[in-house]
Amino acid sequence: MSRASSRLVSGRRYNRMRRVTWAVAFLISLPMVLALATVPSQAAATHYWYGKVKKVQDGDTVYVKIRGDGLKRAVPIRNAGIQATAKTECHGIAARTAFRSFLHKGTSVRLSAKHKNSTAGHDPKGRTRYWRYIDKWVPSTHSWVDVQALLLRHGDVMWLAHTDEPARISAYHRYMQEGMAKHTGLWDSNYCGSGPSDSASLRMWLNYEADGVDSTNKNGEWMRIQNRSASTNLSIAGWKLRNASRTFDKGSQYYTFPSGSVVPAGGFITVFFGSGTTSVASGRFYLGVKDTQYLPNVTDPTKGYPGRSIYLLDPQTDFRALADYPCLVNCPSKPNVTISTVDYASAEESITLRAGSTSADLSGLVLENDGWTKEIAPGTVLAAGQSLKVWCDKGGTNEISGSGTLEQFWGGPSWHRSTTMLENSGDTVVLRTAQSQVIKTYSW
Repeated sequence: MSRASSRLVSGRRYNRMRRVTWAVAFLISLPMVLALATVPSQAAATHYWYGKVKKVQDGDTVYVKIRGDGLKRAVPIRNAGIQATAKTECHGIAARTAFRSFLHKGTSVRLSAKHKNSTAGHDPKGRTRYWRYIDKWVPSTHSWVDVQALLLRHGDVMWLAHTDEPARISAYHRYMQEGMAKHTGLWDSNYCGSGPSDSASLRMWLNYEADGVDSTNKNGEWMRIQNRSASTNLSIAGWKLRNASRTFDKGSQYYTFPSGSVVPAGGFITVFFGSGTTSVASGRFYLGVKDTQYLPNVTDPTKGYPGRSIYLLDPQTDFRALADYPCLVNCPSKPNVTISTVDYASAEESITLRAGSTSADLSGLVLENDGWTKEIAPGTVLAAGQSLKVWCDKGGTNEISGSGTLEQFWGGPSWHRSTTMLENSGDTVVLRTAQSQVIKTYSW
């Protein structure tokens, strides 16, 4: 989902992580195979190693001499749960400098992982990097401190989801959002240079829950980029999209918007994650992501994972906007709207939304029912007290403005099922934001 008005900066490619077998890990590098310390109550879940820092390679890779491994050389360690920009990119040197300020040479560290053989590509000499959480020992407080959390809260790195090592992923998403609120480091939109269009006000959001079965409705996952300016079109030709790992677009580092790409004043463009023919004129773009379901659905909006973040970079690689969900801290204000009534008993079922005492922009809001979703048409604005009726299993043309009660349509005849969509015996409809913030749960 998106975070309104978030502005950010540059990228780093890393090799896609591979899980290897115990035998292969043993042959590649003996020292990291043996767990030198574990917490008894978590022995089956977490392995620990101890050592000292020899060198910080970049913003998310460090060399550690493991205690008792029997080898003289240090081992390359890739921080779990974070992603820094590359040294050759804007912010890359700053990320490495920040990392070194937290991990001086000789610092005592504790490494941890759920799997002994979790790896993340190779270092410049071709040696396997091991995927580990790093805590440093602070003598003054006699405690271990999470180095990844320091970097995230300092605004130096992005959070990075990794299913093999998920222990701290949810917390790291929150820490990144805390760091973003400071508008420093990665989140300083002018760090790499001023312009273009510094005054542009952008909003991005993700539709992560497709209408129906996500794996069979790949283009039911999309991203909107909205230009909040009422009078100025924004050219984004040459601007780029990336995820944290820079691998989402058919394995390439970025998706680059083609010549002529424009976000119209007061309007939006749509980026689909599935396959299709890009139309610059109509503002429809297709990434062709290979994953069956790229955007994970949210199971608990109070946790940072499952979730996803997509970044928009200008040609200088300043990050100018973010589509991010779920939002955990510093979230945008919810629009002043609620579900006023649900007509589930009549032949033509409907859900009515009503604005409160002030106007409400419903762009990015989503209705959910039994795994089916309806995005309220972007640009829909209700005046104070005005209503929007959403017809279920009925086709038609969405209204987004006008006096009186507006109408929008959720699918067409028998779009969802052979019987009625809303169950008379009891059901639930949820109205939420694109950032997974629940506005209203209506049950009967």
